[in-house]
Amino acid sequence: MYKDKGLALDTVFFGGGTPSLLEVSELQRIFDSIRNSFTLLSDAEISLEANPGTLNKEKLIGYYNIG
Repeated sequence: MYKDKGLALDTVFFGGGTPSLLEVSELQRIFDSIRNSFTLLSDAEISLEANPGTLNKEKLIGYYNIG
């Protein structure tokens, strides 16, 4: 795995296709990899394109709790 904790990320964007099809656990694994590989700034902008038809309250709460 590539590791450069000295490289700080100020933006993480999930777009194209329908990233909101990801389950909370799948997005959690992606963020674990990001956090293990890079420094994610505390004020980083994190966004995810979503098709409203793929969302529910539980998924939104789970996404929020990931950070």
